Amino acid sequence: MAGPPAFLVTGLLRVAERSVGFGVALASYQAIRLPRSEFWQPGTYRVIECGGTAEWDCFIDKKTVWLTKRRGVVTLQDNTWVQIIAQDGDLLLLRPI
Repeated sequence: MAGPPAFLVTGLLRVAERSVGFGVALASYQAIRLPRSEFWQPGTYRVIECGGTAEWDCFIDKKTVWLTKRRGVVTLQDNTWVQIIAQDGDLLLLRPI
């Protein structure tokens, strides 16, 4: 019986990129708000944005994740939707949509 090809892989396979959520920029709060998920933990994340790489702090309440830029101003316009992509390692990418 013929079937799909099989491959033997040795070592560890890691996902290079994965979407970890969609959020909305809130200019008045200088933050990005998105629904809570298992990915997010309170702390600091390195984020690639249009101005380069910056540190963002993550705060979590019952249903919401809040990301705030540690230094500088959030340059996204109010109510801009973004997709957040986790890249290999501990780096996040903000992708406006």
